[in-house]
Amino acid sequence: MTNKRIVNIRITFVAFVGLMLGILFGFNWYLNRIKTTLAIVMLVCVLMLCVAIIIYAIKTKAYNEKIEYRKNISKILLVSSIVFFVVFILGTVSIVFPVSKANNIRDFYGTVKVNGVVCDNIVSEDTSTRFLIKDAVVDNGEEQVKVDYKIVVYTTKNFVVNLGDQVAFETELESFHFDTNNGKKIFQGVGYSCYVGVDKCEVEAGKQSFKDIIKNSTYQNLISNLNYDNANISYAILFGDKQGLSQDLSDMFSYAGISHILAVSGLHIGVLVSAIMFILKKIKMNKFVRLGILSAILVFYSYLCSFTPSVCRASIMAIVLTLCDIYLIEYDSLSSLSIAGLIILAFSPFALFTISFQLSFLCIFAIISLAPTLSKMLEKIKLPKVLASSLALSIATNLAILPVGFNNFAKVSLLGIITNIFVLPIFSITYVLLFVVAFVSLILPFMGFLLKVPELFLHIIKTIADYVSNIKFGIFKIFNVSFWTLTLILIISIILHFFMIKKYIKFGLSFVLTSLLITMFLMSAIPNNYSNDNLIFVQNYKGNVCYYVEDNIVTLIGSNIKNSRVVTDLKNLHIKNIDNIIAYDLQLNSLNNLVEICNDNSVKNIYVPSDFNYSELSKRIPNINIFELNVEVGSLRLETVHYDGYIIAVYLKTSLGTVLIPEIKPNKKEARFLMDNFSKVDILYLNNTDTNLGVYNISHKRLICNKSLEPNVISLDKAGFYILNKYKEGFALWNLKN
Repeated sequence: MTNKRIVNIRITFVAFVGLMLGILFGFNWYLNRIKTTLAIVMLVCVLMLCVAIIIYAIKTKAYNEKIEYRKNISKILLVSSIVFFVVFILGTVSIVFPVSKANNIRDFYGTVKVNGVVCDNIVSEDTSTRFLIKDAVVDNGEEQVKVDYKIVVYTTKNFVVNLGDQVAFETELESFHFDTNNGKKIFQGVGYSCYVGVDKCEVEAGKQSFKDIIKNSTYQNLISNLNYDNANISYAILFGDKQGLSQDLSDMFSYAGISHILAVSGLHIGVLVSAIMFILKKIKMNKFVRLGILSAILVFYSYLCSFTPSVCRASIMAIVLTLCDIYLIEYDSLSSLSIAGLIILAFSPFALFTISFQLSFLCIFAIISLAPTLSKMLEKIKLPKVLASSLALSIATNLAILPVGFNNFAKVSLLGIITNIFVLPIFSITYVLLFVVAFVSLILPFMGFLLKVPELFLHIIKTIADYVSNIKFGIFKIFNVSFWTLTLILIISIILHFFMIKKYIKFGLSFVLTSLLITMFLMSAIPNNYSNDNLIFVQNYKGNVCYYVEDNIVTLIGSNIKNSRVVTDLKNLHIKNIDNIIAYDLQLNSLNNLVEICNDNSVKNIYVPSDFNYSELSKRIPNINIFELNVEVGSLRLETVHYDGYIIAVYLKTSLGTVLIPEIKPNKKEARFLMDNFSKVDILYLNNTDTNLGVYNISHKRLICNKSLEPNVISLDKAGFYILNKYKEGFALWNLKN
């Protein structure tokens, strides 16, 4: 009689799940996030209950199986349960040290001197440059402190720096903490950010690491032989660094659903491994030598790509596959994936919280579990096998990463399901040619002209991406989705592929859970209904920004804010679009960012001060309105407050009362001017510790301020004192409404 199983068990996968849940539990428990911690505990209890039910069912005579077989399955389940708990505890303990270290990130107040080495993430724009520095030493005037975390630097103008350069400057450092909007950067080893004037930044060519030499040389080789855009796309494909990629190009690939080709991932490693193994087998290389060569190439390439989780995962799985081939062991994709996950998380528990790790592992899990079922379903409707397989692969991976995409990106393109079918075969050829020619021409520079060959295929990919990105109906905007949506997708995948039960039960369960999943997605797409008037303040490092919502008509007050931050704000506030922008603080170097905000949100009206040269702006943004000292939008009236030719504050008249919003750092004369002219307001908003308003009194009913300001406002009238509350994932706001 055929033996029946309820689930196909992999102890390595059980250990991987236990480690992930342990890290999640320890992280949230350590930070006192009660709701998330309870959700994880509940999920663990449900998993253990399912195991207990399965063990009980196997041990009884409910299944007509041989007694010996039932005993063996029971032992495996018991061992798996023990392994799960042991690894769960190890995961909980392993996260304590990195979280504790991150919680002790030091705060620096006032202007400090910073000295460090440019290490990564150089992104140049027309009006600014962003880069990371490591091994930074901070001098606060009293002592020199070496910081353990990297610092992300934003310059006020376009600035040329190279990997390995030694930079020194004076600035104010913003520290990252888990309870702030930038808390996620800690997972990537970044603990601080700052804005630096180009004239205050000194650069010296430092001693480059071997990795920096290879990457800089490759970049210069690409720039010399290809046009600027294609060189930067090629560099991103090779190393995952988008240092010269324009926002327009990034958006084009993203909207076409193929942005994954610009970040080195399993796709790249898979193509590379296939090419290497094909060559080594053709020359009849010894299998152990093949393993050594392949492992050396993958480790070196991972080093060049800074050992990102996606590259490490793909490399480990490729090495495991080769080992299985050598020792004639049946290769199991799920076990291999689990081994890769266990190794990565053992060395870096924080990797679990990075987008790279999540997307990489979810994609492969979807390929293992969902794709085979979808492929069979598509074949039943008479699709050719090759097409059915490709389409199933694309649908499965896109479905698995949807929750991560919705929570981390502004828009998600479902057209990528179709686009990838055409792009991936072309990309495979492009990547192999680009990889070979780029590294050969490092040794033999005169061979650089051969880069024109992969450029031809790259042009085809760009043409497809450009066409698809202009099909707007395939791009979806949705708000953050819950942890349970991802859990449901994983459970459905496990039921479809790994549960060995009757088909009608399997598909019945899947149908119910899929219906629930669709309902949750639809509910996540419903915007908030803001009745009456609402004034929402948000934390912003560069300037004062708030949202005025009047009967769901949204006005952004202030434009000195990154579009990525606006995206985060709108998602957390459950607001679909911005209708109006009052750009009273508009600066020429932030023009591109303002255009981006307008394009992403279909802004109907933008209000610009009359003293701003708006001729260039009018060419790029329609519906521009010029105002002198004040502007009215609905029931909102905004007045700009000038002192010595500069705007030092805005004064709002709303149905909620009068609101005074000073600029972040008014000097004492400007503060005195505000005190003399605005002795009484309903609401006073402060956003900076060094505001100079703390030495005076303003009569107010409510004081709204940044959490970090609390110790610095003691001299202010404490009546009606409010602190910007934390909202969801570190997003800070204070919502005033009728």
